[in-house]
Amino acid sequence: RLANTDRNGSNVLVNNGKDSHWALVPIDHGYCLPGSFADVFFDWLYWPQAKEPFDEAAREYITNLDPEKDLEVLVSHGITLRAECELVFRICNMVLQMGVKQGLCAFDLGSIMCREMRQQSVLEKLSRRALNAISAESDGPHIQGTGSKIQLSEVKGPLQDLYIRKMRNLFEEYLSEIAEH
Repeated sequence: RLANTDRNGSNVLVNNGKDSHWALVPIDHGYCLPGSFADVFFDWLYWPQAKEPFDEAAREYITNLDPEKDLEVLVSHGITLRAECELVFRICNMVLQMGVKQGLCAFDLGSIMCREMRQQSVLEKLSRRALNAISAESDGPHIQGTGSKIQLSEVKGPLQDLYIRKMRNLFEEYLSEIAEH
């Protein structure tokens, strides 16, 4: 749901909660809404629980997530995000919802979003393809990444909807491909 670029074991508080049950509480949310997919990393990806399927309550919660409403809540509290941060948030929610609908677990989803051995993640590659497609289709200035980071800051106005549609189509294709294997 969030492409947190700083979620690691040092940013999780272990709390002894009610009835002596231990709880993990994420802390340090400074990089939870980044403007690119380049540095996404989830320490929990390697926890055994990440490979467990989502239960019915979690699937229902994920299905009912509404990123547009969440963004409205942020604005109502005076929090304004850069356009590219909103796009990353929307795409991450889309990936989560579509992936869970396909039966993916947290490990599968995290593996799509995180880099492995300094290679671009699946999500970065899909984003690059979507950016290239809308750059080729648009009459305005060409959209390009700089270096190894995908920059979404040039995707504004009607290009945002086009980018989201392209990402949805590309992710649907990706999900179809992995379902065949």
